[in-house]
Formats: sequence, structure tokens, C-alpha cells
Amino acid sequence: GFEPLDQRFNSPETRPLEVGIIPLPLYDYNYNLVAPLIPFLSPSITITTQRCEVLVDNEPCRIGIRQGTYRSHPWVVQFDLDTTRFLRGTYQYQITLALPDGSTRVSQKFILVIA
Repeated sequence: GFEPLDQRFNSPETRPLEVGIIPLPLYDYNYNLVAPLIPFLSPSITITTQRCEVLVDNEPCRIGIRQGTYRSHPWVVQFDLDTTRFLRGTYQYQITLALPDGSTRVSQKFILVIA
């Protein structure tokens, strides 16, 4: 599962856009099988306008650790978002995770606001 952690950005700034990665079912997965796979995930991001015009197409992201004490899902996908590349407005984005076996997982569309 995916959990958007950032939604609002101010222009001009450059800071990470973070999306939490949650193994599902949340309390019924084998941590010892899932945790070693996390560093081998290859995340990418696609950012589009509200009219589905692609602005960022599958740019690579990185896997990071969430700040704080989140024992159930401490991992995040991080993308350094430079707001000077965009006009002020509302955008949609999706995260794609490529697993080591070649399969992919795609998040639902999340909203991003640049003010």
C-alpha cells in the first residue's frame, strides 16, 4: 500500500516528496521476508496535470527511512521535487515500484498542490 505524506509545496523550493510504503495486510505479514526486499525496490514517479498531460515521466526515486518512530511501516519513497519546474496549481502523481522479480506495483493517483 501507499500513503502520501506530502501534499502542499510552496514555490520556489526544493524538498523531498515522500510517499510511505506499507506492506499489506498491515499486521499480518512476515517482516523477515519483506524487509530484505525493500532495498532492492526500484521506485519511479510520474507527475501529470489534471488533464493527464505528462510533465515528469518515470523519473527515478529513492527508498528512504521515515522520520519518527514508525515500526509498522518505516519506509518511504523520496523524490526531490523542484517546484521551479512547475507552474502554481494542482497536479497528480503516481509511484511505480519495480520488484526484483520483474513485477511492478503502481499506486493510485495522489494530489500535489504547488502554491
